[in-house]
Amino acid sequence: MKSPTRRFKVKRLKHIGLLPTLVTLGNIVCGFAAVVFASRSMVEGALKHAADASHYFELGAWMVIIAMVFDALDGRVARMTGSASKFGAELDSLCDAVSFGLAPAFLAYVTIDAFPGIVPRKVAIAICAVYAACAVLRLARFNVETTLDEEAHMSFRGLPSPAAAGVVVSLVLLRTHLADTRLADAVVILLPFAVLGSGIAMISNLRYTHLVNKLLRGHHRFARMAEVVLVALMAAIDPEVTITLGFCGYALSGPVMWFFRKPQPVIAPGGTPTPEKKPSRAPGED
Repeated sequence: MKSPTRRFKVKRLKHIGLLPTLVTLGNIVCGFAAVVFASRSMVEGALKHAADASHYFELGAWMVIIAMVFDALDGRVARMTGSASKFGAELDSLCDAVSFGLAPAFLAYVTIDAFPGIVPRKVAIAICAVYAACAVLRLARFNVETTLDEEAHMSFRGLPSPAAAGVVVSLVLLRTHLADTRLADAVVILLPFAVLGSGIAMISNLRYTHLVNKLLRGHHRFARMAEVVLVALMAAIDPEVTITLGFCGYALSGPVMWFFRKPQPVIAPGGTPTPEKKPSRAPGED
């Protein structure tokens, strides 16, 4: 006698939020454009068209920055329109994998490869591949741990992938900005360490503040407005240096806050908080 075939119910997506989805897709379009422009710059460089190569390369780097704007807006638009969903979260991570994982790694590789005497090509490939892998791991962990409510988006565990991409892309832009100075080679030497460090920070347990939600939510002192205006003025005067300082400063804020954090009190069984103690070392443990 033939056993009955077991049927499984297939989940089907019926509705999506149109506006937040379009904003999220703007993210991946910018990431794709960044790869295209960076590839075009390599072609122009091979043809000895230095000016065109630099122009297309800068366009590619700025595409990643624009992708960050879309990434910062899509979640807030979804929550404001009441259309936050698991589909939106998954789509956002897939787009981030391209815009903040693949694109910055490729831009960093193109920059390092243009100066083969400074960093070996194989080392550059390995470091950029590690960064891309860390970005995907970071996004997968975020999807597992995060929820759709607003309170879950006030801080991050590990450096957010847009911020890591900002560190890489800002240094890439800074090298182009300093092309006619002696500091350009120093940026190329620093870039592999920044790429590797950003990748490791993404999969670390360091805590980072969600700056966009913190600035847009609630009321702030008037001095905060003055700070925002000052940063905007600096960005208008020298955008490459300003965004480099901003992204690198944010990436370093995690280790700095971890180093200076106060031990959290542990609640004893009787209800009295006791200072947190460091774990004792096992015999023979360094």
